[in-house]
Amino acid sequence: MDYAVTLLDEADLLARLGAWRSARRAYEQAHSIFSAKGLQQYAARAGLAGAKIRRDRDPSEIDAMLAGVLDQCAELPLEAADARLEQAWLALDRGHLDAASAKLAAELPPDAPPELHVKWLRLAGRLAELRGDRATALAMWQRALAQSRAAALIWQQREIHAELGRFFASSNVAEAIKHLEMAARIDDAMRAELSIEELIADFQDRRNDVLPVLARIAADQQQPERALRAAWRAKGSAIAELMARRAGQLPQFATPDIAALHQQIVRLRWEAAYYQQRDEEAKVAERRRELAQLEAQIYQLRLHAMTLAGGAAVGVTVDPATVAARMDADLLIEYLRCGDDLLACCLDRRGQITTTWLGSLTAVTDVLQKLELRQRKAAALPPAQHAALLPVTLPILRQLYDLLLAPLPLPPAGKLLIAPCAPLHYVPFAALWDGARYGYERYLIEQTPSGMLVSMPAPSGEPSPPLVVGASAEGQLGAVEREITAVQAALPNARVSVDDPAAVALLRALPQPPRILHLSAHTELGAEATIFAGLQLAGSMFTIADCYHLNLAGTELAVLSGCTTAHGIETGGAVLALQSALLIAGARWILVSLWQINDEATAVFMHHFYQALNAGQSPPEALRSCQHALRTDPAFVHPALWAAFAVVRRG
Repeated sequence: MDYAVTLLDEADLLARLGAWRSARRAYEQAHSIFSAKGLQQYAARAGLAGAKIRRDRDPSEIDAMLAGVLDQCAELPLEAADARLEQAWLALDRGHLDAASAKLAAELPPDAPPELHVKWLRLAGRLAELRGDRATALAMWQRALAQSRAAALIWQQREIHAELGRFFASSNVAEAIKHLEMAARIDDAMRAELSIEELIADFQDRRNDVLPVLARIAADQQQPERALRAAWRAKGSAIAELMARRAGQLPQFATPDIAALHQQIVRLRWEAAYYQQRDEEAKVAERRRELAQLEAQIYQLRLHAMTLAGGAAVGVTVDPATVAARMDADLLIEYLRCGDDLLACCLDRRGQITTTWLGSLTAVTDVLQKLELRQRKAAALPPAQHAALLPVTLPILRQLYDLLLAPLPLPPAGKLLIAPCAPLHYVPFAALWDGARYGYERYLIEQTPSGMLVSMPAPSGEPSPPLVVGASAEGQLGAVEREITAVQAALPNARVSVDDPAAVALLRALPQPPRILHLSAHTELGAEATIFAGLQLAGSMFTIADCYHLNLAGTELAVLSGCTTAHGIETGGAVLALQSALLIAGARWILVSLWQINDEATAVFMHHFYQALNAGQSPPEALRSCQHALRTDPAFVHPALWAAFAVVRRG
């Protein structure tokens, strides 16, 4: 019993962190144990929690799961009611309105908690809206909002505000903005309540469904500054908040009232765990209700404190004029995913802002898939055949140029600072073809997770000599040794560690930030939350969580050379990548590989890159020189080889 309860708590934590696959396994194990012991209430809870995870991410087996839960709930009316509401939710997602209506027709138990009543009202609102009855839909959502406020269900309030914002978006823009902003402010208040470690986890799995809607409304109303600010909040606020907290610059909005509530919450959490171990479910439920009320009070106090502090909607706010003055670029291009539509917000040196709708992201993805096939084909062929592939590759690069850059107010030459969104992290902007020149021939190109980070310069520190760490993944990445040899030749004073089991311990305990940190290893990015991914070093994983805590305050450049180190990771609309952790840790620039290239090309690339860097060029300048040197070499003429790296900048 104790083991199963621990599994259930572990599953809840894993689900919060975004480790959906591990959470599902833990829920399934707990469900099996509880079922075998005849503990139907616990079994139903585990089954329902597992089904809710699957609803949005893997609905293929959810029908059977919910049916199984209902079978176990013959004498558990509350759990049976929750399972029926989950079935109604699934039916609405599938467009089966009559089936959803039938599930909602069943009355809730007399002792149903407020959470179930609010959930029923939200579903009834969705059903009415889908049937075209907007008046009933609005009435249901308003009742749900009132009840969630009365019961201090802060997360339900957030979801209802988001639903009302989308509901009003086409009919009453002012009302839509009010509700969407409220949902975003609740997100901010919740995030402000998290510790650094919790914020890292929240950052990995951050919900991001309301701010793109606000950006869309602003762009459609010809309010480009509002659209850009919403894009920054959607893409950059969480990472900026982590940077500010690490530097001790972010106001915590702490008050004596909040501190007292914290103490009460700690006590109630301990009591809930104690009574759960003793199977005193009524006392556990009572503590959880009190916890929900206290947590809601903290969020309300946070919102009030934020308002008194100046009405800031987020922990870190940035003015476009400040970014324009500091960005050292002729044009910032901030891409934002709004559903399947792609929005580009552009900011030039003068502070002028424009917004441009670029069409469907599906179309961009289709072209990127074509490019990937060409890149793989080029990588599999000997260098002598690469030139023959250019006539079929250049039209694809021209398509991407026409989709992503041509509609924008580009300068004729100069510097571009590009903030991609998913799936644009795969795009080799330096290789985009305008019909006459590649992108790098016209522009010096840097990337950034979000343009708002320009206002947060990298921290200073006294750097130590370069550190080079490589791992060959037990022979699976044989290119590492040749690459490290090339890097060591360019950085003779570097400390070098290859296939060293002590490498992880070395990185975790850096006494000083290295001037350059070069990491060459396979990147493990699975279906779990990003926090569980990392670099496969000798004998251990160096995870994203480890990267956040690296001592890089003073590191000029971090190099990530390995498979797929630049591709984005989808987390609730937000896109994250391994380099974000290194930027938060303090690195000023990061060189990342967009895709894997052969060992000879990597070694030659690193030779040219570090040669340019040693000559005094900045990392983006060194990358541009390296790209040109390789492109003009007949052995590396194809973009699959010379355009495989990008430079990402912090501030």
